[in-house]
Amino acid sequence: MNISAPFIQRPIATSLLAAALLIAGIVAFLFLPVAPLPRIDYPTISVWGGLPGASPETMASAIATPLERRFARIAGVTEITSSSTLGTTSILLQFDLDRSIDGAARDVQSAINAAAGELPTDIPWRPGYWKVNPSDSPILIIALKSNTLPLSQVSDAADSILAQKISQVPGVGQVRTGGGVQPAVRVQVDPAALAGMGLGMADIRKTLEQATINQPKGALSGANQAHSLAANDQLFGAKQFGPLVVAYRNGAAVRLQEIARVTDDVEDNRLAGWANGEPAVLIFIRRQPGANIIDVIARVRAILPRLTESISPAIDLSVVRGLDYYTGTIYETTLTAHSDIGSICSGGRYDDLASYFTNTRLPGVGISIGLSRLFARLKEANLLRPIARTPAEVLVTTLDPDSLERYLRIAASLRAQDINTEVYLERAKIAKQFEYANKKGFRIAITAGPDEFTRGTVKIKDLATQVESDVQLDQVAAHVKHMLNSKAH
Repeated sequence: MNISAPFIQRPIATSLLAAALLIAGIVAFLFLPVAPLPRIDYPTISVWGGLPGASPETMASAIATPLERRFARIAGVTEITSSSTLGTTSILLQFDLDRSIDGAARDVQSAINAAAGELPTDIPWRPGYWKVNPSDSPILIIALKSNTLPLSQVSDAADSILAQKISQVPGVGQVRTGGGVQPAVRVQVDPAALAGMGLGMADIRKTLEQATINQPKGALSGANQAHSLAANDQLFGAKQFGPLVVAYRNGAAVRLQEIARVTDDVEDNRLAGWANGEPAVLIFIRRQPGANIIDVIARVRAILPRLTESISPAIDLSVVRGLDYYTGTIYETTLTAHSDIGSICSGGRYDDLASYFTNTRLPGVGISIGLSRLFARLKEANLLRPIARTPAEVLVTTLDPDSLERYLRIAASLRAQDINTEVYLERAKIAKQFEYANKKGFRIAITAGPDEFTRGTVKIKDLATQVESDVQLDQVAAHVKHMLNSKAH
């Protein structure tokens, strides 16, 4: 009795069983998650800290170092990488693969809290952190533009209204704004006027710090009643900052507007975002690990009309990039022995993508291949050798422009021996000529100046080994040919 006999004897039951399996497969297919890259939660956390105006050296010593000392005490940390630039510090923490990312995040938050006492007292905001998945990219990018409103107001609407509401959408993991600028008062001090009054930048900073505060003022207490004093000393515009008294000289007040130019501006006037060639504020939306991309984007798109009504009608909102054109499961291919590079081939369904170009709805499929990742691995395995960037093997450098005829004769003698040779004809320093030789992939460089020509010699340098030797002019071709033949073997 074979295994198929019961199914042959009971055709109706067999048909019902096959139909049940088919229906179960269809239902299960509809619930398959969609993702453009494999779902991997790398135990990596990024920490960011800022101190406007501080040099990279100050950021490294005052912000990065105290944080790194605390982070080094966290269990499971395998690598700490920090980068400090003007006004900002970024620290990347990597943990053991078996370490929970949520537990690591709690330890990082505790370390930041513990380092608070070691950070500068004038830091405007505490360092923050977020869990980073290197394989994730924004699933949706929204651009906000306006022809009438300044970008500072557009940025305020993006931060205070749109970003907060979108963050509440189920499946959204992170919402960040880019190209946004916050309003600020800019004080540009005249150094000559400042020195003429016998003042320094510390006096200006102290005046600004003390002039705009919002703190309790105290209370007035009597026998029968008490009154709380409430006053807001904050200043909100350049017109209010200008009349501030910085100091007194000869009984006269020295006001800020007399020694500085005070204007309404933005925090960073060198920061900008662009969408379709126009200035814009961009909102980058990332999903939570494991969330369905199509569902998350659909939820965000569903609330956009309502959010648009809550901002100024002068702001134009548009989606500049979205991954919702994927309409079916995306297949991922990885190298088993090199899973760290991620996907090398992916594909999926794009049923509605053709509707952008035609009124007819057409089914579609697509595939992408990560050639750069494949080539990188092939090169590491020595299975892919770089192609020479020049057919010539020898470069004759030109130290002395007046000896060009001699350089050409050297090149001619090499070409007569079937050695591809190039002469550097531009006037340039020898360092630039060697840089050109390395960039183009020359194997040998020949150098000679007035002293070498007087002795009847040239210098021949192997660019791979950096070995240089003196050779007689009449032996150049034979010596170069011997070097090339030795390399070939």
